[in-house]
Amino acid sequence: MIYTLTLSPSIDLLIEDGQFELNQVNRYQNSTLLPGGKGINASIILNRHNFQTKAITFFDKNTLYTFSSFFNKENLNLINIETEKSTRINIKFYGDNTNFELNGARTIIDKKLKEKLFSELNKITSDDLLLIMGTSDENLIIEILDLLKQKQIKFVLDIDSPNLKTFLNYKPLLIKPNKDELERNFNLTIKNENDLIESLYFIQNLGSENVIISLDKNGAYLLTDKNEIYKAVIKPIKVVSATGAGDTMISIFSANYFLNQDAVSAFKLANSAAIGTVFSKWLGTEKLTNDFLSNVEIIKIK
Repeated sequence: MIYTLTLSPSIDLLIEDGQFELNQVNRYQNSTLLPGGKGINASIILNRHNFQTKAITFFDKNTLYTFSSFFNKENLNLINIETEKSTRINIKFYGDNTNFELNGARTIIDKKLKEKLFSELNKITSDDLLLIMGTSDENLIIEILDLLKQKQIKFVLDIDSPNLKTFLNYKPLLIKPNKDELERNFNLTIKNENDLIESLYFIQNLGSENVIISLDKNGAYLLTDKNEIYKAVIKPIKVVSATGAGDTMISIFSANYFLNQDAVSAFKLANSAAIGTVFSKWLGTEKLTNDFLSNVEIIKIK
C-alpha cells in the first residue's frame, strides 16, 4: 500500500479573473474551491493512475463534509484525523497583471492529535511506502522519521525546509528539490549542468537513495541508487496551470519505482504525468500521461 501524509491541509480558493489592483475593491467572477495539500494531490493523481493509496490528513469536521462528494468522486481512501480548529484557507490568484498566493497558518498538531497520528502510522508496515509531503512542525517530522526507521518503512520526502540535511540522515527513497530549493536549502549555486550533476551526488551522499532535480519546462535530472544519471528532455506544450506538477512527478516516480524497480520507465512516466498536470486546470489523468509520453525523451548521462 502507498500512504500519503498531509500534516497541514488547506481549503484552496483559486481565483482566475482579470486585474488585481492595490487600495481598491477587487471583484472576481471565476473561482474554484479545492482541497489543498501535497499529499492529497499525490493520492488523487496516484488513484487516477490505478495505484491503491491511503491519504492521512487533518481536516475539521465541516471542511471534511464540504469536500466529501469531491473525495468520493476521486475514490480517495481518506484517513482523516479530525481537528477542532478550522482548516486553514489559502488564496491563489491568477490574473492578467499578477499572480500571488496568501497561505494561512499551518495546522497545529497537539498531543491528542499526535497520538492519533502515531496510532495510524503504526499500522504501516515495511511492505508499504509513505510519502511525507508539505509543511509541518519539524520536531514532529523527526519523531515520524524515528518511527519509520525503527519499523524499516520506506518513505519519500517532499518538504521545503532548511533542515533537509538532518532529514536526509534517515535515508529517504527519494527527494525532488527544484533549483530554487537546492540553492536555498543546501547553500548551493547552480549555473550549469556540471553544477547540477555535482549537486545530485552531494544530496545522495547526505542520505537520499534517489534524487530528482526538476527544472520545470527544462525537464529534470535523476540520480538513481544504482549510481546512474538520466536527463528528461521535454517538448514544450501550452501551460494551463503548474499547480500540482511537482506533486505529480514525485508521486508517479515513487510509486512506479517502489513497485517495479525500473528507474527509466518510472522517470519517463513521472515527467509525462507532470506534463499532463501542467496541461490541466488542476491535476492530470492516466490518459494524459499516456498521450504525452512522446513529449519526453530520457537520455542517459552516466
